[in-house]
Amino acid sequence: MSNYRGHVKHNCLFWFPTAFLVLHFWMHPTYSQLGAFSGAFFYATFFMNPDLDLVHQVKLFSVRGLCSLPFRWYSRVFMHRGISHHIILGTVSRLVWAFGVYLIVFYFLYRSLDGYDSFFYYVSLHKHLVYYGVFGVFFADLGHLLVDGIGIKRLFRL
Repeated sequence: MSNYRGHVKHNCLFWFPTAFLVLHFWMHPTYSQLGAFSGAFFYATFFMNPDLDLVHQVKLFSVRGLCSLPFRWYSRVFMHRGISHHIILGTVSRLVWAFGVYLIVFYFLYRSLDGYDSFFYYVSLHKHLVYYGVFGVFFADLGHLLVDGIGIKRLFRL
């Protein structure tokens, strides 16, 4: 098991360039899609990783604490090394959690401002960027779990 800095170094120095190059040569994405992938990858590496179930131990008034603010209650619901360390269910649980938090924020924003489209319209309009963002989160989680030394059987087991 590695610490936070070990995960960040591995993801940024090894796993991101590898995933970026594979994605670039295999899928031939546009620059905006590569930007969505990169942004989601780095946000997931620094602030939305599988160890997010321990975020209640991070000081709130720090960069890491403020950027992981939407997940403060996530750490109260999910126990460490539980579902958050499953490669598919852990990634999906964090994405659904983030989607719910941002849906609430967009709801209040659009309720107060007239003439704006809905959150779902915005997501459907930019669905290809959302897909690349989800890939970015998935690959960041995969790199984190590989550094943790979790075996392949454990990655997919419930």
